[in-house]
Amino acid sequence: MNTQDNNEKPKYYDLISLIETEQDIIFEKLTDLEKYAWRIERAGLTDDVYAKVKELNKYIFDDVTEYFTLEEDLLLPELEKVMPGHSSSAVMREEHGRILKICSSVNEMLEEKSEAEKLNDVLQAEIISLVDVLQRHIRKKNQVLYHEVQSMVPADTQQEIYLKMLKKIKPESSG
Repeated sequence: MNTQDNNEKPKYYDLISLIETEQDIIFEKLTDLEKYAWRIERAGLTDDVYAKVKELNKYIFDDVTEYFTLEEDLLLPELEKVMPGHSSSAVMREEHGRILKICSSVNEMLEEKSEAEKLNDVLQAEIISLVDVLQRHIRKKNQVLYHEVQSMVPADTQQEIYLKMLKKIKPESSG
């Protein structure tokens, strides 16, 4: 996760604020990525647009991969213990897989600029799909998952998960 610069104090104070802070960063990157997707339509895949789309998608892919892994390893199992068969965890896992598949597809299209140019319309559609699916996923977490966590997972367990996540977070190397 890229939630803090080396010289900054963390921007969170508990489990939910840690996750929400990360989501805010991802949401900003998605907004930027969407803007570039529309630039592809207007101006084509220029060198600048190609470089920025590739950078943003890599950031998002790397970040959500780490974020989803932490969530699936630490948070969702605890939620399943207190809400067996009734939590939103199965849906979250399914959506994680779908989101990572779209990110990976965009990465593959961006491997070579010449190939990406040939797939211009498909690339733009995949980016827009990624933005839509990931934004909806984040909203769903805010409306459902975090409510489940806060109301069903004991506070001490939430604190344990938070501390484990803090230990695993990789701070940004490039402020």
